[in-house]
Amino acid sequence: MSSFHFYEASNKNMDEIFEILNEFEKEAPALDYPHIHRAKMKQTLMMFLQKGKIILIKDLDKNKIVGLTIFLFTEYLWSKEQLLSIQVIYILKEYRSLKLFNQTMDIVKNQAKGRDIHLSISTKLMADKLLDRYGFEKMGGLWRLPNV
Repeated sequence: MSSFHFYEASNKNMDEIFEILNEFEKEAPALDYPHIHRAKMKQTLMMFLQKGKIILIKDLDKNKIVGLTIFLFTEYLWSKEQLLSIQVIYILKEYRSLKLFNQTMDIVKNQAKGRDIHLSISTKLMADKLLDRYGFEKMGGLWRLPNV
């Protein structure tokens, strides 16, 4: 069984972040997502490094990045109260497990410091049971009408 190290990314980790997101792009067609625009992605990642956090997950046995979580603190639209908004959780397919998800969420929960945590699923993956198991409450949903 692999040992994992979770750590906060910085500018020096940009190549590793691009590497793991290249793996996400391989799954993107099955999720009906457009291809990654490298310049836009770099600009967005730099914003998250400044205003939020990117947590990398490394398999220590293979010395390989196997996942990441990107989040930022923001306010409710109608309130000054802050919440932690998860933008991305991505783990390589062969590493996806309840245990690794729970470890990832425990890191996020620790970062939230008692604030509400919001996560929107915007892929075709159905994660209701997983999120319910962790303790998330379903507060609506996101619906997308593809460009027809």
